[in-house]
Amino acid sequence: MLTGANSVEEGIKLYQELSHLLETAKFTLRKWSSNSPEILAAIPEPLKDDRTSLELEPSKATIKTLGLSWEPRSDYFRFTVPQWSNSTEINKRIILSDFARLFDSLGLVGPVVVQAKIFIQNLWKQKCSWNETLGEDLQQWWKDFRHNLADLATLKVPRWLAFDNSIVSLEIHGFCDASEKAYGACIYLRCTSFDGQVTVNLITAKSRVAPLDDVQRKRKKISIPRLELSSAVLLSHVYEKVVDSLRVKAQPYFWTDSTIVKCWLSSTPSRWQMFVANRVSEVQHLTRTGTWNHISGSENPADVISRGMTPERLANHHTWWHGPEWLRNPRNFWPKGNTTDAEELDQSLLEKKSTIAVPVQLQVPNDTFKLRSSFLALVRIAALCRRFTYNCSNPASRRKGYLSYQEREEATLALVRLAQSDSFAEDKEEILSRGQVSPSSRLKSLHPALGRN
Repeated sequence: MLTGANSVEEGIKLYQELSHLLETAKFTLRKWSSNSPEILAAIPEPLKDDRTSLELEPSKATIKTLGLSWEPRSDYFRFTVPQWSNSTEINKRIILSDFARLFDSLGLVGPVVVQAKIFIQNLWKQKCSWNETLGEDLQQWWKDFRHNLADLATLKVPRWLAFDNSIVSLEIHGFCDASEKAYGACIYLRCTSFDGQVTVNLITAKSRVAPLDDVQRKRKKISIPRLELSSAVLLSHVYEKVVDSLRVKAQPYFWTDSTIVKCWLSSTPSRWQMFVANRVSEVQHLTRTGTWNHISGSENPADVISRGMTPERLANHHTWWHGPEWLRNPRNFWPKGNTTDAEELDQSLLEKKSTIAVPVQLQVPNDTFKLRSSFLALVRIAALCRRFTYNCSNPASRRKGYLSYQEREEATLALVRLAQSDSFAEDKEEILSRGQVSPSSRLKSLHPALGRN
């Protein structure tokens, strides 16, 4: 079990209730650990865990994966570097086996892992078998990568995101970016306390490699603006999971350094071609409670995860762990961003939906449809008019009271016929004179005919 509490009293109560609940079924919870000495003091010694570090992501395999460890006393996350194969010759099989041990569920070292993703994608271009030894340059790159991962053992990430009862404002800031090789997104939690102190910490991150061009399937390489839009989609999905996990009320802000993506997201999806329109619609739906803003590429922390970084540099990269420096300033010091109009951008990159102008013969619509803006109200008026005509012709059997279902159906049918007469006047004349529409009619495939009534 992995859980937490906002206070020592709540933590002790949680321990007591859980222990009592499971003890009724003869299940004894053991190996309790906490970063609070007060909570540990309330737990009997036989039930405590005496380990100084706890594996949060234990592997079921015989070789431990690169997972998170938690040091209760210091309240920091640490990374456990796996033991690699002793084979002197490296092939595809060994590389995939090594990569399977790199497990970073929160994406905290995403810029390091994305390097391996890009390398494996490029490795797939090599037409070699699983057990065939790779070239010297490829083998050396992978050996250097495994060697550099040892620097992750010294990396310490605070577990606590710095929000508690003293916080007066919570904000979620998401950043996305893309390069020719990969795209990614990262999310930060910005907390403002009563005394005005602001803390910003990385919550999670995610990366994807850019799709390769496929000659056989005639699929070209995706353009940079489309990759930037894909990173916005990735950010939207990560944000959705973060909100569901944290379950706190926080104002979201989303940032991109692409003016084209900003233009796409600020317009209706119907303006763009299908690839862009579908993704814009999805992003707008998932991030409807927040706002999209523009920043420069040098201030975007997601640039790190889209290009990759060595563990040594990542450990000291303040922007990656705590976001841009301006996030710790008041809102009026944040970047204003570009307000570039769509007409000022490259129209070929915007991928506007092309429209075909077809000359049509305009007809004056029937004034009946101007009586009401609601169709149901119009049906009611038409039904009352038809009742008046019926009552005038049949005084002995006058219709009274509420409109019946049959009267409304007859009124609806009359309005449909009236609309057909306005919109398809020529087709109706063709049917009356020839019994069918002309071969050039748009209704030819529907085989229209006169109704019985």
